[in-house]
Amino acid sequence: MKKIVSLALALMLFLSLTPAFAEIAHVAEDGILTYPMERIHLPDGFSFVAPIPFTYAELSDVEAAMGYIMIGEDPEQGIGMMVMLGTVENDVEPAMLALAMQQDTASFASAILMENHFGQEGILFESADQSFGGFCVLDGEGYMYTFMFVHTDGSSIIGDDVLSKLASESFLNVYFEDKALQELEDMKD
Repeated sequence: MKKIVSLALALMLFLSLTPAFAEIAHVAEDGILTYPMERIHLPDGFSFVAPIPFTYAELSDVEAAMGYIMIGEDPEQGIGMMVMLGTVENDVEPAMLALAMQQDTASFASAILMENHFGQEGILFESADQSFGGFCVLDGEGYMYTFMFVHTDGSSIIGDDVLSKLASESFLNVYFEDKALQELEDMKD
């Protein structure tokens, strides 16, 4: 249990280091998700979908050292996205992490264990102060990918359908290619 609590605390440390975005007014089209999505493949076999209209910043050495893989924003919609990679103990299960996050009410307003289109589990979450939401997935190899969505003007994410749908669509399409392909091969045998 100590490992899980320290993992949840490590996640909050990552989240507290989120860089500030420029102040931009939030504009949404009646809560309808209008983003075309693009699949991004990482060298380790992990892929995810990200919004195409986002402008992605070049990471500084400090941001890369902190675990950031990608930082982007859509100034027109006033939404920012960060993707981070961290290490976890190999025996930590998503359900255990979700429970630890649910019990950490000082950091998280909600943490829900879900399964995506590919049968891979992840945790959708919102921060206790409602300033950001997102999801995290464990790859079973000792890594945790965390996706965070924020309003670039710092306003609350409560009731924002665009952010909710963006996080949901991104999570539903996260894919560990090597793992999933191996599982398919195992099923054939």
